[in-house]
Amino acid sequence: DAGLVAEMLPLNQIDADFLRRDRMVEDEEAMAELLESLRVNGLRTPIEVTRTADGFGLISGYRRLDAFRRLAATDPAFAEIPAFVRQAGAGQGAYVSMVEENELRSNLSPYERGRIAVLAAGQGVFPSTEAAVDTLFATASKAKRSKVRSFASVHEALGDLLRHPIALSEKTGLKIAAALRDGAQAKLRAALAGGDATDPKSELALIEAALKEAPESSKDKSRGGRPQQVQRLPARSLPGGGE
Repeated sequence: DAGLVAEMLPLNQIDADFLRRDRMVEDEEAMAELLESLRVNGLRTPIEVTRTADGFGLISGYRRLDAFRRLAATDPAFAEIPAFVRQAGAGQGAYVSMVEENELRSNLSPYERGRIAVLAAGQGVFPSTEAAVDTLFATASKAKRSKVRSFASVHEALGDLLRHPIALSEKTGLKIAAALRDGAQAKLRAALAGGDATDPKSELALIEAALKEAPESSKDKSRGGRPQQVQRLPARSLPGGGE
């Protein structure tokens, strides 16, 4: 319970999709480095899991678990992985642990931060996306949490159409969020649905063209304020715990 003693757990007893994952893509170069490190040095930091009715649910350590599964395909020595077994369930604490680990080990992109807040709220773990942001990023500044909420609105409004969302810069994402608050959701969706974005650059070009056509807001922007609610899209489950 104190997390001081790791247990050796069979890989086939661990559900990697127990939580919605915050990391959207895997860096294969970094994975290759991790695989080599595990072969030479073994695992220095155990993964974290919680008990479930059928075995164990992964809380943090998705890359390490993935690496062990790749290695176990040719080396039975990796058929079990060291893990801290926590009494976390699938609640808020589990999501906080996952986000904290990725923020420390490899910074999440602005879009990934907003997306995981939306997904956690959609799972019923938090009463709202705003509550999810305030809890998952409790140690962040007020300004940073405001930016996360902005990117959450981008995911809610356009997430099913964006092909390269993690390539969005902070500046572009905030500009999109502002346009969404001003009623540009339909125009942005039409541009993304009708275009052929084969890479981040071409997708950005579609977005910028739509933003230029969007009407200027008549609101007093000097007043600031939190992002308003956009028309949220129906959830769709994707392989690997995505949405």
